[in-house]
Amino acid sequence: MAQQTTNKINEFADTSIRAFEELRELSSDIANISTVARENARFIQTLADINNQLTLLRTDVATLRTDVATVRTDVATVRTDVATVRTDMNSHFDVSEHKALIRMSNASCVRNNSRINWIIIPNRNLPQHRISNLGQFSRMSNVIALSYLEYYNLAQRNTVRENRKQLAQFLGIPVII
Repeated sequence: MAQQTTNKINEFADTSIRAFEELRELSSDIANISTVARENARFIQTLADINNQLTLLRTDVATLRTDVATVRTDVATVRTDVATVRTDMNSHFDVSEHKALIRMSNASCVRNNSRINWIIIPNRNLPQHRISNLGQFSRMSNVIALSYLEYYNLAQRNTVRENRKQLAQFLGIPVII
């Protein structure tokens, strides 16, 4: 029995020696595994860093998209404002041109039967007093003259003669009435 125990101990020792020798032979491979494991851990950290950077990039892109949408809205607003200004200017020029043409036409009113052209203000009703020529204009009452002065937003004077003169100057009529 002692021999059997000795044999088992010797077998165990031989097995241990072979295991240690194989361990010695594999030591460089085991060291490489450790190095690869550390490199894999760094690689995983690098992937995590890239993922964080992608998340930041997504946030930046979303912010940029919002900014672009805001700029587009602002540009649309500016375009609308420019169109409104253009329309207002054209309307103003049309009114100014209308006034100039009427005044040029009225500049030739020198006889009592000369036709008077009235300047029309957009979106307002011209007083309906049937004053169509210079003779009727020169006989216009103060009440009628005041209604035209109010229509044209002109200052009222002290007398009917001064009110007619004010109105004639506005309309481009050369004759002082």
